[in-house]
Amino acid sequence: MLRALLWLPALSHAAGWGVDLPRNASQVLLNLGCNLAPVLPDDANDDAVVLCFEPIPSVVRRIPAHPRLRTIPAAVSSFDGVATMHTYAKNAQSSSLGARAKEMDWNDDPARGDGDQFVVPVLSLRSIYASLGPDIHVPYIKTDMQGADYAAISSLPVDVLRRTPFLLTEVWLENVQSYVGFRNDFCRDWLPFMTAAGYSLQFMRLIYREHDNDLDQTQRDAWSAPWAADPHARCAEDLALYPTPTTGCHEADAHWIRNDTLADIAAFRGPKRPPVKEWTDWPMSWHNS
Repeated sequence: MLRALLWLPALSHAAGWGVDLPRNASQVLLNLGCNLAPVLPDDANDDAVVLCFEPIPSVVRRIPAHPRLRTIPAAVSSFDGVATMHTYAKNAQSSSLGARAKEMDWNDDPARGDGDQFVVPVLSLRSIYASLGPDIHVPYIKTDMQGADYAAISSLPVDVLRRTPFLLTEVWLENVQSYVGFRNDFCRDWLPFMTAAGYSLQFMRLIYREHDNDLDQTQRDAWSAPWAADPHARCAEDLALYPTPTTGCHEADAHWIRNDTLADIAAFRGPKRPPVKEWTDWPMSWHNS
């Protein structure tokens, strides 16, 4: 017997609409922009299923199958409709609903398909949550949407967002904009919004830094430490140093925990981390200590 996950709220009573989940599924992890490396649930949580959203048809066909992975061929943002997807980088891994803001080595190879465009369906994150229903726990979201991350998350009412205790979001730093038409800066957008919503930054992992992307792991850890220790102080420096937007690429993954979940962790109540398998989807060192 399968549990039906109704996909569109307006069609919640229409036969034939829905995503079939295993009968024991009680947790859904959302991976927005999964490309070829979707989030997978860890082996200890056989009640968790991942919904992977990937809009590029050639990528969707190559996503490895997994019994607890469901792939939805759509982009995610703040609206429902259709939009143009711009493809960039190897395996279209840097594709975006926005055009590149600057030509760089990772987005300027026409022979590879950089700059190709597709019209794709777009789902609002709010409609995705609504279709899950109140009985499904959503413990974790990972966003890797090349600029559309903040638009999607910030479009949620706070009470809906707070259904999810753990988030990993791709963010921009130092007022550097990688794609046209988006706000996605950690200090200017994410930190004020997430603080007001009742979340705290727990870790920041450097993804790409233009002109300085050859740091070893020790250097990357040293880079991350001030952000996790006091993100508000670090952002005060950032806002003072970079008042004017520039184009390029300076990206990181920000790991957030809802404040009441932090209190539960400190009191040894509930899980220390989301039910994900790979360390890149959630850092192990702090949460497993």
